[in-house]
Formats: sequence, C-alpha cells, structure tokens
Amino acid sequence: MHGVKLGGRGSFISDATKQKHLIESVIQPVLKRFGNERQVLAWEVINEPEWAMRIHRGKNSTQWQIPRETMQGFVKEVVRTIHALARQPATVGSAARHWLGLWQGCNLDIYQFHYYPNHESRSPLASPAARLGLSEPVVVGEFPTKSTSRSAQKHLEIVSAHGYAGALAWSMRGNDRYSDFQKAAKSMKEWREKRARKTP
Repeated sequence: MHGVKLGGRGSFISDATKQKHLIESVIQPVLKRFGNERQVLAWEVINEPEWAMRIHRGKNSTQWQIPRETMQGFVKEVVRTIHALARQPATVGSAARHWLGLWQGCNLDIYQFHYYPNHESRSPLASPAARLGLSEPVVVGEFPTKSTSRSAQKHLEIVSAHGYAGALAWSMRGNDRYSDFQKAAKSMKEWREKRARKTP
C-alpha cells in the first residue's frame, strides 16, 4: 500500500535472534534519541497485535501465526527496554477493550484500546473503566470522527463519565471512512470549553 509492505514481519517477534536485532538496531536507538523529549506522550509497543495472534476471535475467525505467549513476551521485552531508556510511559494499542486482559502482566504504564461502532455490541463505550480491574490508567486510543452517530463531544463525555484517563480521536491526517478531524476539532473544542466553565 503506497509503497509500504504490509504484513510478513512476524518472524521479528517469533524468532528470538531477529527480535533481539530489532530491539538493538531499531528500538534502542530511537529511545536513546527521543526518550527524554517532552513532545513524546508515550511509546506504543505495537498497534493492534491481536490481529496477528492465535486467539479466538469469534465465529469464522482466522487463526494467525503468533501464539499469545510469544506476543506477550515480545511486548514485555520492549516495555523493559522502554523503561530502561526513556522517561515516557509504555502502552499497547489494543484492537478492542475485551482484549485488554491479554496485556496484564506486561508492565504497561497505560492500558489503551480502540473503539469503533462495530465494537458497541460486545464492548459498549459506556462501561466503567473500573470494571476492567486494571491497575494502571485506561485510555481510549482511537475513536471515530466519521461514520458514527456520536459527535466527538459525545464520545468525550462518555469516556470522561466512565472513568477513562483520556481519549484520542481518529485521525488528524487520515482519509479513511472513520476520519473527519476538521469537523471533530470544533466539537472537541466546545467540550473543552464547557468543562473549563464548570471548573471553579
């Protein structure tokens, strides 16, 4: 896609030698260079790893190549590297809230999940963060700004009311079916101003 190879890199997670090379040759230099930059909010180890894992994803799901223990081991190792070389927190961009439990025990500083309208039946947004029983803050790492019946302001109201630590709109520069950041920005600004008026 646009000259970028998609997929086909599972061996960098499942092969110990390749994983070590990836961490030492790519991840460590980046962390050493940017690990103290104030502009970096957090380090995301991997985005939506569940789609490449051997986990049950419901009826007619495809079983992919990487066992859950292997992916969890990779995440733990990268998190250990982040904690050694950077001051920013470590997180994983989980594809859905019902998979957050996969990342317990990986020493994450922030739990993060992505939310889209098709998640609502299994993982409704208006479900308390406390119900997850996680020890660290939980963030909605993606919510749609298009192809949804809720405004960005409504998403933020729900997230705030149910104890989540924050939310990120998808997406500032995207041109996909879920992205209309220009429209969402006005809605989010109104929400922020409304909250500011309520704060003593």
